[in-house]
Amino acid sequence: MDLFLEGLECDPFLAILEESEDYVYLKNLKGEFVFSNPAHLRLMGFDRVDQIYGKTDFDFVLPFLALRFQQQDREVFKGKSLRKQVELLSKEGNHSFWHLTTKLPLRSSAGKIVGLIGYTRKLGPEGLKSRASTEVARSLCYLQENFSEKIKVSEIAKIACLSVSALERRFQKEIGMSPSNYLKNLRMNEACRLLSETQESIAKIALDCGACDQAYFTVEFRKQFQITPLHYRKGFFGKGNAFS
Repeated sequence: MDLFLEGLECDPFLAILEESEDYVYLKNLKGEFVFSNPAHLRLMGFDRVDQIYGKTDFDFVLPFLALRFQQQDREVFKGKSLRKQVELLSKEGNHSFWHLTTKLPLRSSAGKIVGLIGYTRKLGPEGLKSRASTEVARSLCYLQENFSEKIKVSEIAKIACLSVSALERRFQKEIGMSPSNYLKNLRMNEACRLLSETQESIAKIALDCGACDQAYFTVEFRKQFQITPLHYRKGFFGKGNAFS
């Protein structure tokens, strides 16, 4: 490894990371990759660390994801730990997979933050449900099957046999987000898939993803990803992405 790793408190842990089937990586304060374990390298489409060394998320993924990762990294560089963040990402042929991500500040022996260590585990739909109680798992199934419909939180609560306030608390504790944000993630993930895999009009995609019209969909999409649906579609095909 390079000078970046000199003086770290736990050098031996690298040997363990090499054996992990989960995705593990180190970044410096510029957000550049300086280490990637074999599982993460395979995810990115490489087999050697030097192939991604010094590169950032913007070199591998679409802008909306790179921006999301960058925002997370900035918080970690300030000393905040991101633990067990549940995220819905599209990869491996644009199929949706739930991931559990942890990012922690990486400190030198002098205690100075010099970067971060990231750890991501693929959960998959069943993995996510296994983290949830029966009531919340029932809600997850309902939302997965009906996300294109107009759904009120009160309806989700009824499916779960919980009060709205109890449902909100359970979701936040078990999934790491509110029912509304979970539903929005499902819809936006499906929108990304349709934009990248089909030639359906944006107006139709908007309706298929639960929006009342194209204008509202565009506003919400841009709010979520800092890019319009049209620019997402145009930018997708020219980039070989680990995530899409």
